[in-house]
Amino acid sequence: MRRSHRFRIPALAGLLGALAAGPAGAQVEESSAGPTCGRPQYVAQIDPNARRTTMAVSVNGRAIDLTDGSRVKRSVTPLMTAENRVQIRWTPISVGGNGKMYDTPTVIQMLHGSRATTVFQFDPSDYPNRREIAVKFKAPPAGNIACAPDAYLAKLDYSHEGPFEWTVAVNGSYHAYILGNATVDLRPFLVKGKNTVTLSWRVIGGSGKRNLSDRKVAQITSTVNGNTKSLLSFGFKNVVGSKGSRSVTITVP
Repeated sequence: MRRSHRFRIPALAGLLGALAAGPAGAQVEESSAGPTCGRPQYVAQIDPNARRTTMAVSVNGRAIDLTDGSRVKRSVTPLMTAENRVQIRWTPISVGGNGKMYDTPTVIQMLHGSRATTVFQFDPSDYPNRREIAVKFKAPPAGNIACAPDAYLAKLDYSHEGPFEWTVAVNGSYHAYILGNATVDLRPFLVKGKNTVTLSWRVIGGSGKRNLSDRKVAQITSTVNGNTKSLLSFGFKNVVGSKGSRSVTITVP
């Protein structure tokens, strides 16, 4: 995913927390144990090429070691708690003097067996006027349907027109932060009965020349007994700084 427009934005109220003094510096080792469906595993993947933006990434105050090659993939399961905080600090490195930074995507995925959902996705190249960010999100609730055969997905698209910043909340709790395009599996955050899913967005870049109000920039779909239907779809005006949210009720049998 490539994005050419860079803009400065304010912190997201209620989501981007105050930054701590610094990570503890503990190395996170690779996990050799295979994940099971009932117990979530978390993997962080970062591409810190030596020529790219220099970064320091920590989860709940403990640093992820980024020193062993062009791509880093670490299990961060031992670091996760009921409420989690990801902090990134970076030193921008310009490309050819044009002000653009090298892309350094950082992704944290939650795994339930072979199923993966993105709970954090970020690239500091979209924040050229900042040097740090912190995001909080909660672990799945007890009694979730992560292992259910029916699927409930949030599809976030059109980042080439933005980029756009997204948060995914279920029943009032933040569970995912996405900068760019992603598909978020909602099952780990849903419980049986009624659930309120809220997608919030902020336009942080783009020319604003295209009105995306009539496009499916975001969609929530369900696939139950092999039948797929749209539960929510919407677009919005592509104007830098605009923001909003849309909600839908999902009843899980």
